[in-house]
Parts: sequence; structure tokens; C-alpha cells
Amino acid sequence: MDGHVFPLCYRCAGIHLGVFVSTGYFVISGGWRRDFPPLRASLLLALLLFPVWIDGWANGLGFWHTPGPLRYLTGLAMGFGLPLLLLPLCRFGAGPASISKESSLRVVLDLVGLFAMGLLFLLLLTQPYGVVVWPGMEYLALLGTVSLAAITGLTFRSVFQSWKTVPVESN
Repeated sequence: MDGHVFPLCYRCAGIHLGVFVSTGYFVISGGWRRDFPPLRASLLLALLLFPVWIDGWANGLGFWHTPGPLRYLTGLAMGFGLPLLLLPLCRFGAGPASISKESSLRVVLDLVGLFAMGLLFLLLLTQPYGVVVWPGMEYLALLGTVSLAAITGLTFRSVFQSWKTVPVESN
């Protein structure tokens, strides 16, 4: 807009800002050591990952061309779903006293608040006055990227540690 370019495409901005918002949800709600959500909520979170893949492949193969704001929403859905599903994996290897039986997503309605925050970012990306706050949003997207890298690293470390502690039966 007006010669200014946001450094991420709509889809990537949605993913990284979604990761930032959902990680912020964990920090604010104290949910770093929570368990997986109930089955229905986990399935809903898993479904949030599919639109970005379907839309990305369909755009790449030329089946359709999705407008930027819709691409942002598919990325945002994935950005919310990844941390809410991966962070409970980080608890593997933790002592039983530090693990909460509370779900990583306490109420599915928590997603409504997360989406409202994500829609605010979309509004700022698409409006001419949003250019003023783009530098701040760039840093938030960077924090989302760093958060996703940290979550992924912690997940792999925790899963590999849990594999080391599994007893092996000998014949």
C-alpha cells in the first residue's frame, strides 16, 4: 500500500501471527504443561491445519486463485492449531508433578477469542492506516516464527527423551 510492502505473503503472515497469538494464549493462561485437549477439540484443531494445505496446493496447481485475506485466514487457522497440538507434546520427559491434567485448549470458545485477535491483525494488514503499525506486526510475526521453532525443538527433544526412557524387553 502506498509503496509499502509487508514482508510476508498473506498466508505466511497468518501462520506466524497465529502462532504468536496462540503462544501468547499459553503464556497468559499458564498452559505450558497442559495435556492434550479432549478428542473432539483435538479433531477440531487438526481440522484447522487442512485448509492451508488444500488451498496452497490448489493455488499452486492452478485450480483456483484465493484472494489475500482468505489466504491469511487459512494461515491463521494453521497458526492456531499447531501450537495447541504441539505444546502438549513438550510435556513428555517432565516429572509427573509438573504435568497438569488440564487441557491445552480449555474451552473450544477460547478459539473465538484467538480468531478475534487474528482478525484484528487482518484488518491492520488490509487497511491503508495499517501501514503505520506494520513494523510492529513484522516483529510479532518474527516472534511467532521464533516461538514455532522453539516449540518444534522442545517437542522433538521431549519425544526423543521419552523414547530413551522406554524399557526395552530382552528375549
